[in-house]
Parts: sequence; structure tokens; C-alpha cells
Amino acid sequence: WLEDGFGCRSELIHYGEWPQALDEYRAQAVVLPHVNGSRNQKIARVAREMGMRVVVIQTEGRPNNVETMAYTSGMFADTTNVDLWFTWSDTVRDYMIEQRLMEPSKLVVGGAHRFDVYRPDLNRLLASRGDFARKHGLDPDRPIVSWATNFTHAKFNVANQAFLLEDWRDLGVDKLESLSDPLEFARLDWVARERSLEVMRELMRRRGDVQYILKPHPAEELDRYREFVDECRLTGVSATLVAREYIWDVLNAADVHIHRLCTTGVEAWLLGVPSIELHLFDYGVWSVDLPGAAAEAMEGNDVVVDSAGLIAVADSYLRDDSVTEVQLAARERYIRKWLHKVDGRRCYEHARVLAELVRDRRPIGEVSHGVINRRARIRSRVNRSLGRPGHESLRFWRRGTGSGVDRLGQLDKTIAKSDAEAWTRLAREALREQVEATV
Repeated sequence: WLEDGFGCRSELIHYGEWPQALDEYRAQAVVLPHVNGSRNQKIARVAREMGMRVVVIQTEGRPNNVETMAYTSGMFADTTNVDLWFTWSDTVRDYMIEQRLMEPSKLVVGGAHRFDVYRPDLNRLLASRGDFARKHGLDPDRPIVSWATNFTHAKFNVANQAFLLEDWRDLGVDKLESLSDPLEFARLDWVARERSLEVMRELMRRRGDVQYILKPHPAEELDRYREFVDECRLTGVSATLVAREYIWDVLNAADVHIHRLCTTGVEAWLLGVPSIELHLFDYGVWSVDLPGAAAEAMEGNDVVVDSAGLIAVADSYLRDDSVTEVQLAARERYIRKWLHKVDGRRCYEHARVLAELVRDRRPIGEVSHGVINRRARIRSRVNRSLGRPGHESLRFWRRGTGSGVDRLGQLDKTIAKSDAEAWTRLAREALREQVEATV
């Protein structure tokens, strides 16, 4: 939309190359997903000093509860360098105004931009059930149950605890009462993960004729899930670990979706897939006693707390039982309150407001002294000419095994220029008629 609808060039930049990107592009605006932590604070400050506008477009704009709403809305950060802040809902915008976190004129309700993929015309990009199933060795004619996990801190129960403590201190996460003890939270996340695996194992044991997709959160370590899937396969269960695929393709292939207080449960609604909350116990931010968006979504889902409940609800949906009218009404209220609207036009609205923001071009100065050096400039330009992330080492032989797994055990999400270009081509074709009709 920015390029074809409004004539604005845009670039997707890895965090590791932000100094080089500010120096090379001298853009009219820089867009960040948040301004928490020393790194993002520095990016906002340096960009503003150069004359750029600073914009916040959140990846996750549905805060799980009242505590995380304070954090994600910039309660513990300096927001004075931000020129424009998009929220997913009036609910969050009103909260930020009430708490005096931003001037009302700088707050825009844009809705959930990435949910455009569930509506025309971007929904043309969804992988079909048949194509997805065949790609992963599944039978599209047999039932498929997906499970999206989000035990993102379980990995810190046994390793990298110093990293967790420093990371949360820098980001300000430990200022939240429910997250004030990072190591205890990591321990409970580990316990919750292991108990959930046992519940899922029982479902698989009792319903071995069903196929299962396990979709970890991108910030989870993968080894434990690989072990689990291998164990299940030894018993004859069709279990598949899907780490690299986008959640919308997983959901489009599923007959039933299982999750825990997760946005993926809401995304399942948008595709008409039954959504089951597997919530075994409360702890930290994963407490339904904390009011907010995650707990409110439960009204639109089926909530289970043990294997017997999970088996019963999954069975009912696999028999083609339907979501109740009460649940459907709850979902409509929820979407209005927390997502503004899901109409396939949220990316357009974001682009329209961004284009208006930069319509009056500003002279952009040089990057601050000491932010970037000559070697970093050369590395960035060589890498980008090769289609590689600009921050990566030029010493190719030190890049590791190529497994894509980082030092925390997470799947490396680094996006190459070729990836961005490929998705741009697909989106451009899917939106061609919309763009032509709009401009």
C-alpha cells in the first residue's frame, strides 16, 4: 500500500543493522514495534535527532491484561520522541489518553493490520488445506488438530538465566507485579509446558486416528517439542512439528485449534475454526484473575482444564458440532472492543496515515557521531548487495550449521531481502484491484 497506493518507498530492516539503515536511507520516518528498552529508546532518540518522524506500529496490539497494557503502552518508557502511535483498538487508545502516555493527536486507532490476511484480498495468499497437508506429510481427508504453544520462558528454567534477568531489567518487564520474579516465572512456565504436554499426550493416545500439528511460538526453544513429537510417533500417532510456517496457514488446515490465552485463538475465529483454551493453572501474566483481553476472549472459546475436558470438547467439534450463538455474540463484542474491526483494510489505513505524516518532506541530517563506524557501513552494504541481512558477519565460515536455531534454542527469524521481495510480489498481486480502485 505504501509503495503502490501512496508512492512511498519502504524497507524492512533487522534490528542488528539499525545504525547502518538510518545512515544509509535517511528516511522520512522510522517505524518501531515498541519503545521499551535501551535499544529501541536509542533508535527513537537518534532518528528524532536526525529529523525523522518516529512511529510505533505494534506487532501485538492486544495486551493480555491490565498489567501488560501498561507496559506495552509505554508506561515505563520515554515516549516523547514518538510522533505517531497506532493502536489496535479504541480501548487501548482511551487507556493511553487516560494515563497521559501520549497526546491524543498522536494516537491513531488502526486496528490489527496483520489480520488483513484473513479477509479479501490478502486471504488469497493462505495455503490451502490440501497443499499444506501434503507439504507436511498429512492426509487432508483425515481430521487435523492444531496446538499453538506459548511457553516462551520455559527455556530459562535451566539455562541462560543471566540473560533473562538482564533482558527484563533493560526492557522494564520486571516492573510488573506479575513478572517481578523472572526466574520463578520461568520455572512455572516450564511446569505449565510439561503438564500441557502430558495432557496433549493423553489426547493423542485416546484419539490416535486424528492428526496433530504442534506450532510453537517463535520465541520458544524447539528441542523439547522435537522430543515430544518423536515420542508420539513411536506410538503410531501422526504428530508434526511445524516451526517455520505462518499461523494462518496452520489454522487454515485445522479442524480444531488448541491454545492458551493466545491471539491464535482469536485468529481461529476469523477462519471459523473451533477454538479451545487449554488452561491448566494460573501464574504470573497467565492468570485469568487479571482482567483484560486474554481473559475476556475465553467467553468466545471452550475452556478446558484437564485431559478429560479436552477430549470431550475436541470430540464434539470433530463430530461437526457448532460454536454456540452465545459464543458467536461474545466474539463480535470482543472484536469491536479489542481489534476495532477486521475488514481487510487495516494495512491500507496504516499506510494512508503514514503517507500523510511524511507528505511534507523534511531535510534529514547525519547519524550521530559514534553510532556507526566505517567497518559497519562496509559490512552492511556488502551484505545487502548479496541479499543478506546487513548486520551479519562477512566471515561466512563462522555462520554455524545453518539450522536457523539461535543460542537460546529459538528458531532464527532473520528475514532476507529475497523473502521480503517475494511476499511483496504476492501481496501486490493480491491487492492489485483494491489499489487500482483506491488510487
